[in-house]
Amino acid sequence: MFCFLVAIARALIRNPKMLLLDEATSALDNKSEKVVQATLDQARLDRTCLTIAHRLSAIQHSDKIAVVNRGKMREEVSVRLLLFLRNKINVILGYA
Repeated sequence: MFCFLVAIARALIRNPKMLLLDEATSALDNKSEKVVQATLDQARLDRTCLTIAHRLSAIQHSDKIAVVNRGKMREEVSVRLLLFLRNKINVILGYA
């Protein structure tokens, strides 16, 4: 995990115009994820950021979210709609 964090730090030090984050926080525990995610959220300001993620926490501050299935974009949704749908699904499945 240390190498992973160093890679993120090295990318941010270079101050790129665009960040590509592919499951950037997937290997982290919840506590570490919050710290790294806060840093990434700050780093997103004033630059384009393409984030590939399964966790909603990784994309909750994104401007646009594209839902991709089998290599094709199926939907473009807001975080608000995605969270609403997740909550509805949790209620239907009895998780809430």
